[in-house]
Amino acid sequence: MVVTVWDGEANRVCRVGGVLGRFAPVKLHGNFEYTSDHTWVERSFPTQRALSYLWSGSDPAEYESALSGFMFSFGRLDDPRKRFDLEEPTDWTIEQMASSPIQMAFFTFLARTVGARRILEIGTFVGLGAMQLAAAVPADGLVVSVEKFPVFADIARRNVERNGLADRISILTGDLPSLVADGSVASGFDFVLLDGGKERYGEFLPICIDLLAPRGLIVMDNAFFLGDAVNEKPTTDKGRGVRASVEYARSRDDLDLSFVPFSDGILLIRRRGG
Repeated sequence: MVVTVWDGEANRVCRVGGVLGRFAPVKLHGNFEYTSDHTWVERSFPTQRALSYLWSGSDPAEYESALSGFMFSFGRLDDPRKRFDLEEPTDWTIEQMASSPIQMAFFTFLARTVGARRILEIGTFVGLGAMQLAAAVPADGLVVSVEKFPVFADIARRNVERNGLADRISILTGDLPSLVADGSVASGFDFVLLDGGKERYGEFLPICIDLLAPRGLIVMDNAFFLGDAVNEKPTTDKGRGVRASVEYARSRDDLDLSFVPFSDGILLIRRRGG
């Protein structure tokens, strides 16, 4: 057992088998070592060496594939085409545009955990996410999904109809601020998935917070936006939009925030004390 602790003077100390030793390297299995300068950064992501050195393979790409297979198998996941009768667009595949089955399983789990009855999704694509989220709401629940591109919204409506979910899912075409202004989208959502219009995340996030029910949860996808939001000065409109939303969330002392370093980054947001 190896634990990193701090003494009264904020010096890093390694505890090994109950014995304290400052700045002593600690040899573990194989050739991997935790040393005195080891940081949390080195064990924050599952593919990092510090968190995968007991895996029997050697190629990091193979480990990613093995991890995916592990989560699909033990998480009881499958290709959504086997679950839904899907019409897909000709120019984009669901693998390119839709949230992965692993992500959607996590989002749906969160929606169930908060007991969501009303869900808002920003960014419908072809309706796959909305149909999966619909499984989290009760029979009288509702998923409202907003899509700015009419071609995707039309496909999504047809997918919702052909899968018998029209009574639980409402697909709206348009711009979130406009739909809120005209009353098409009203407050009181238990769960909000913000996953569309990255260049306007900074504008959308305050609206989503206002639309939350008292104990509601916002899941903001693509919180790193391909690494551009991590740049102090993002280089793309989408990166700047995501960065603006993260900075705004940090500025609100009434919000609880938690990053999930998975996929392209997920930011969980709720009102403090809710």
